[in-house]
Amino acid sequence: MMRHFTLEDRIKYSNLRARVMLHQLGKEDPGGFVEHDEGRLCGVDVRLPEMEDVTIRSITEYFTSRFKNLPNYEYAFLAVHFKNGNRHEELLFTIRLDGTVELDLDLEGGNPSRLRDTRLKIEVEKLFGAANASVLEADHFFADEGIDHDFWSIRMSLNSQSVTIGELCEALRNTRSALCKVRTEAYSDCSADFMDSLTRGRFEDLVGTEESSWLECKSELNIGNADGNDKLVKAVCGFANGDESGLLVIGLKTDRINSRDVVSSVSPVSARAHTEDRYRKIISEQVSPVVVGLKVGIIAVEDGVLVAVSIPAQERNSKPFMVTKQGGISIFLRNGDFTSRMKPDEIRMLMARGWPE
Repeated sequence: MMRHFTLEDRIKYSNLRARVMLHQLGKEDPGGFVEHDEGRLCGVDVRLPEMEDVTIRSITEYFTSRFKNLPNYEYAFLAVHFKNGNRHEELLFTIRLDGTVELDLDLEGGNPSRLRDTRLKIEVEKLFGAANASVLEADHFFADEGIDHDFWSIRMSLNSQSVTIGELCEALRNTRSALCKVRTEAYSDCSADFMDSLTRGRFEDLVGTEESSWLECKSELNIGNADGNDKLVKAVCGFANGDESGLLVIGLKTDRINSRDVVSSVSPVSARAHTEDRYRKIISEQVSPVVVGLKVGIIAVEDGVLVAVSIPAQERNSKPFMVTKQGGISIFLRNGDFTSRMKPDEIRMLMARGWPE
């Protein structure tokens, strides 16, 4: 529908919608068209849905035409707001008098704080490749009394103007999960960091984290029933047979993004059904030998609890861990972001090679 509007009408309409959204988010001054610094800057807040197919070239031409009639203006901004799961995102475009465009964004989710700035720049430029982006600044700020969370502030130049606003917003969505993946590859303490954010209630830090060799999330688990119990012991057994610590979290919803399951929101489960004793009893009865150091954490949240089952890396001479039931014995192994049941010939082959030695 918006395709038939002029760009100016589309911006005005989108601004009205953005101001309502920002007011609902508790912003004290949800902006319309504004001027600052003695008339040297103009700008406007808009929403992504009305601006998704607009190119950066169109935006540049629109604002530079305004500069011609307002000679005191030196630059303008366009703040694009959109929802990313439960997160409110903002991309801030700065259009200068000479037609150059810069993009500012903050990354406070997905625990990116330990990334080196060089690696961060490489990953961001790769993900914003459609705009031929070059990172100009990447500054890290630590949490303090005035800042709730660590975050990176990134500024980049957009050297291709054929890219659309929608494509750039999608690049930001992908950036969060990509940086989490980089940290997974680069650091051995990801599960500890994730667990720390979980227990502190910093759930926004978890959004964008991909399921991986150390993490599995379930929005619900029918604990006490055969299906739920099977999923629990399968995950525990798979992590125990792996080479690194694992974390199973019940009460985190994931979305499928780029063929990967990515944490998107909190989905609490019943505190009455999901107790530490119940989880430990099921695991101890069905997983053999005993998983040394296994922990079950119950994290109280609004409308229920989250359950975190932490499986430390096990000694090799204690493997393989097996799920034992009346129907027989099964061995599971964690492979990347999924857990699979080993076939008899696979077990024989591994044991012939000296597994678990």
